[in-house]
Amino acid sequence: MKTFKVVIEISEERLLACLKLAGNDLGLELSEDLDMDKLKLEFSEDLENHIDQDLANFIEEGLNQDLYQDYFNWKDEDDDEDEFGVM
Repeated sequence: MKTFKVVIEISEERLLACLKLAGNDLGLELSEDLDMDKLKLEFSEDLENHIDQDLANFIEEGLNQDLYQDYFNWKDEDDDEDEFGVM
């Protein structure tokens, strides 16, 4: 499979702040002794899986805003009509 890299940089402080916020919303308190390397790896893998799911939605939204249009063969609505204009 051919791949390309999309780089998203997030500071450790920002990741921790987001974790604290998400935990607070669930009544959880963030542990003081985090394994940051393990957390960053797990977060990266989870984010990649999440992106796979949301990428199609993202592209569809772009298509609705006339983005990515050049990459598709668009069927002309008139193609469904016969010579008398009847579908």
